[in-house]
Amino acid sequence: MERLPVKISPCPIHQALFEIRFTSEVSGEIPGLIYSQIRERYTKQPPPMVTNIPREIRDRDPNLRFVPTTHYSDGKFILGVGDHVLNLSSPVSAYPGWEDFGSEISHMLTLLNNERIISEVERIGLRYINFFPGANMWAHIRAKVSLDDNPMPSDDLFLRTKTVDGLLECNTQIAHPAYAKTGQTVQAGSTIDLDASTQEVHDTSPQAMVVLTDQLHALEKRVFFGLLSPDFLATVNPVYDS
Repeated sequence: MERLPVKISPCPIHQALFEIRFTSEVSGEIPGLIYSQIRERYTKQPPPMVTNIPREIRDRDPNLRFVPTTHYSDGKFILGVGDHVLNLSSPVSAYPGWEDFGSEISHMLTLLNNERIISEVERIGLRYINFFPGANMWAHIRAKVSLDDNPMPSDDLFLRTKTVDGLLECNTQIAHPAYAKTGQTVQAGSTIDLDASTQEVHDTSPQAMVVLTDQLHALEKRVFFGLLSPDFLATVNPVYDS
């Protein structure tokens, strides 16, 4: 697609998450350093269960090493901070748009730089979980799954694939049925889950990492809108730049 929408309505983004994984020489002090710079806007949230696990064990376990140990919220964003990770997410079904989300990502990257927290970046990732309530998206996307030239039934179908663009990659998961919870309501539908990332981060200046994040966002947009059929896209009120 040469021209991509800026947004569609209703917005299918159930949650958006930015993550940067890093090594640091000030591990153990990072949540305090971050909070000292954001306390005017963000409030500290109850500690997650992972804090009950000793730090030495968390550092050795790859499943725990990059789990935030402290959370903050300003109502518009949720910030997670750990000894090797910072992530920023939107509340469920309350994505503010890329202009606001990208601006807050830039702010956090600048903060990490100003506090001299990062020694080396291991990964930058940007994930969008799109949920379509009441829909079987296999009927509305260009991806088709067949076995021996026979279409696979789509009433219970999960597909995972990867798109590589230079040093960037995007893992895409399409699932139906899928379920999403908003408040106390659980809905059934389909998900298109895109997780774009790069481990090749040689310039850790905020400006360079913002450029990388913009590139990850652009890759995800190409993958997402490339999946949607033209007929379906026409039904979700696409808005384009003038």
